[in-house]
Amino acid sequence: MRIKGYVVDSAIVSLPCGATQIISALQTKLMESNCGSYTFQSSVEMLISRYVMEQACFVAVDYEEEVKKCANNSCDVDAVVSIEEFEPTNEMMSSFKINSARFAATEGLFKPKRWGLDTKALHQLVFEAVQSSPIDSRKTLFRNIYLAGGISLLPGLAERLELEVASLVAPSIHTQVHLSPWRYNAAYLGAQVIASSTQFDQTCITLESLSDFLNHLQNSFF
Repeated sequence: MRIKGYVVDSAIVSLPCGATQIISALQTKLMESNCGSYTFQSSVEMLISRYVMEQACFVAVDYEEEVKKCANNSCDVDAVVSIEEFEPTNEMMSSFKINSARFAATEGLFKPKRWGLDTKALHQLVFEAVQSSPIDSRKTLFRNIYLAGGISLLPGLAERLELEVASLVAPSIHTQVHLSPWRYNAAYLGAQVIASSTQFDQTCITLESLSDFLNHLQNSFF
């Protein structure tokens, strides 16, 4: 985390799961409903499952309520995703119909045990990162939570994260999650800014200095 131009190492945390686990959970549901047409082992089938996730999945703001609605047949989450652009053969399904899997596959972000992972949830890690920062910056940070990357495009993620983080802080602290229109390519755009800076050449490791850099890096870890 960077605060006033300085990196706060203690406030950097990592969530060891994300799109891969969402896709895996979605694949399980899709295989149950497609009668064996897809096994999701080939690279093309993996792309198809990612495409289905991007087109249909969302994060439930109130997961338990969504589950109750589906149990009572009162939820309207059925979706049909066409995969005609992948040119499936005549023996293969050309579309997927999915319902509760749309939000069940993403719930592991807030309940990692659903994915068989013993790790903290997304909102807990955000809270932990802010709490590890200087105390005079925390209120500002809680108001400035930004999402980036592919799964940040999931509908409902910002709203759910905002609610979950708010449940961990005092009522007097305002939490707000922001969505940049460029968040999908945030990593690339950030790298582009760095590469365009006048200091970029000075911070690069040249071929001549690579050996010394690697030795220094190895000695610092071992």
